[in-house]
Amino acid sequence: MKWSKRVIVFLLLCFILISLLIIVSFVQYRTQLDEEFDQLIEENLTAYAEGQRTEIQGMIVDIKGTLEAIAVMVDSTEIDPEGPWLANYLRAIGEKQARYQVTYASLSELFSGLNDSGVRPEDWQTYDLLSRGKSVVSNVRFSKRMGEKYYFSIAVPVYKNGEVAGVLRSLVQAEKLVQTLQTGYFRESVQSYLVKGNGDFVEISEPLPNNLYTAMRPYLTEQEDQDSVREMLKQNQNTTCKFQLEDQSYIYISTVSLGYNDWHIVNITSAENVSRHSKVIMQYTVEMGVFLILLTIAAGLAFFWTVQRQKKKLHLEHERYAVLAKFSDTVLFQYFYKDQIWEFTSNAQKLLPLSSLRICGGNESSVEILHPDDRKRVAWQLENPLPEGEICSQELRMMGLNNTYFWCLCQYQTFYDKKKRPLLAMGKLVDINSQKERELILLEKSERDSLTGLYNKATVENQIRLYLRKERSRGFLYMIDIDNFKQVNDRRGHAEGDRLLARIGTVLCSVFREESDILGRAGGDEFVAFMTGSDDQSVATDRAQRILEKIRALSDLWEGSCPVSCSIGIAAWPGDYTEYEDLFRAADHAMYHAKKEGKNTFSF
Repeated sequence: MKWSKRVIVFLLLCFILISLLIIVSFVQYRTQLDEEFDQLIEENLTAYAEGQRTEIQGMIVDIKGTLEAIAVMVDSTEIDPEGPWLANYLRAIGEKQARYQVTYASLSELFSGLNDSGVRPEDWQTYDLLSRGKSVVSNVRFSKRMGEKYYFSIAVPVYKNGEVAGVLRSLVQAEKLVQTLQTGYFRESVQSYLVKGNGDFVEISEPLPNNLYTAMRPYLTEQEDQDSVREMLKQNQNTTCKFQLEDQSYIYISTVSLGYNDWHIVNITSAENVSRHSKVIMQYTVEMGVFLILLTIAAGLAFFWTVQRQKKKLHLEHERYAVLAKFSDTVLFQYFYKDQIWEFTSNAQKLLPLSSLRICGGNESSVEILHPDDRKRVAWQLENPLPEGEICSQELRMMGLNNTYFWCLCQYQTFYDKKKRPLLAMGKLVDINSQKERELILLEKSERDSLTGLYNKATVENQIRLYLRKERSRGFLYMIDIDNFKQVNDRRGHAEGDRLLARIGTVLCSVFREESDILGRAGGDEFVAFMTGSDDQSVATDRAQRILEKIRALSDLWEGSCPVSCSIGIAAWPGDYTEYEDLFRAADHAMYHAKKEGKNTFSF
């Protein structure tokens, strides 16, 4: 009897110990999942805010670029900025651009307007900046004249004869400062506000409280939380934080600086679904714990029900994975190293041509969705994963639904088993094609000469150097100098000189091959061209004669009053040269030889 009591006590102690271990395990499991879930939501809200900033900055840069292009056109031509031609031109632009209208005002008109009532000190500051040749993005103002709406303006100075003559400006609705084309990021609506660095609201569509901190004080009762929001605005970075309200619910707040006028976008979204999901997890954890405690009584069924528990845990993870995919248009994925299996969230089929959300890594479909130039890089990265805890980030080109490749940002983390072998990779794919296209457009603009559209000096030299490094490269370098170009500027003016240089750029594009030859403006009236893929001197000679003929034909611009011609120096590659500098000096020497021979000719 005593022995039986000891056995019972021992079994009860084992039962209690196992029960406690199971409960603790589930609580830790729930805590870990909640932390990962919160982290992903914060990353998505941060990406949402970053997308807003990119769109808004792109809009301002686009409008400012248009205004600057018009200003350069007015300055470099004989256009009267106060004449009817420019007014009609700006009206035509407004008819094509529904987003904004462009107007011109002389400096004297702006000055006289500053004497009106209601002029603020910042209006004088804006006038001062514009009169000194500075572009301005103004603060937001309420306008009854424009339909009782809030607007801000983008203005650039217009030069005439070396002095600021007036201003081109565009009024833009202030609501666009918080708008975005992004959709599907969150189930809960995101409230966006425009705020100054000191917390003052910038009214853009309707009256608001004076200050963000004052408005949030009834909700964020802890001084520490209020200080955190202040610090987020001070950092001028894209930051997202989670805060607990007085009613024990949660909200997420993100801040991002626009880079103009101390403007910040503050995004606020509630976390009701997160709290609801946490309660479900807790309830499910308790139920499973009780269930497993009861199962431990029956030793024969312990193993079977443990397996079922693991299956239910995996099922729960997949459900959470699917729910998370609905919160964002970001595609999430898992890669199982042992089986080489890829698994994607359901929204992947809206972005990628996948017949199934679960595909084998060795399958042709899994390889074809990657651009050929990126396949080896991805394969190498999978064979050489980063240490646990480090996030791998790389830009890839992937096949879209229209069978064309687009740019994606791929970020993932690798998880290892106890033997430090890679077990699982989890990550996300984000469509960054629009951002990449904007970057390429800006890069293309930075490489081009604004007057002729050809490569600028640094870019053309770099392009030629890259070509010369190729195996079996061959071709001819042309140095082209306009004869007596100073006479054109002296007799016809610099505007006509610029017009001639632009025509010469067009001539060179018509003579050389756009897809393979390399063209650029070396500076002033000098041009550089490299004809690739040929070492035939007769072909190079024919090309030089065509250049001479077409440039002489430009004399008709002024009916022969200013004859136009050029001198050309040509050097062949490969020759007695090892570097681009040697080739350049040879062509330059040949060009000066052509000058000595009487100009309007070429020399090898």
